[in-house]
Amino acid sequence: MRWVHDNIVRFNGDPSQLYIMGHSAGGHLASMVLAEVRAFLKGVVSLSGLFRLEPVMLSYLNDVLRMDMDMAQRNSPVFLKPANSSPLLLVTGIDESDEFRYQTMEMYNSWKNKHHCIEVLKIPGKNHYSILDAVVETGSSMQSAIFHLMNI
Repeated sequence: MRWVHDNIVRFNGDPSQLYIMGHSAGGHLASMVLAEVRAFLKGVVSLSGLFRLEPVMLSYLNDVLRMDMDMAQRNSPVFLKPANSSPLLLVTGIDESDEFRYQTMEMYNSWKNKHHCIEVLKIPGKNHYSILDAVVETGSSMQSAIFHLMNI
């Protein structure tokens, strides 16, 4: 992100207009950026993010990741404090698994008194995979929320 900020002018971009969005593990990474001082970001959108890594640690994925409890907590945004005041939009599909819906609400509840601009959007009829469609659906509630976050 620092490289993009420092080099975007070379590609006719505006470093004061940087937004990031991520889905699933990318949603986790996007929200983690707010736990670091990255004042140059204008906003973050996390779609179906993972905000607590303990369930991942307890799954078969940990055979490769090899997380211990300390690592899982240290890298779980739900346990961190926001260090950046950029707006954060947490998006979850109503048809997602209980765990994704729970983690989104847990993240919101953990940060709502620490972060001045955080919002949750629940998208009807969308699951962990189909939620990506709502980004490009003209006039969708997600597209409208993203445009609002970007002041468009």
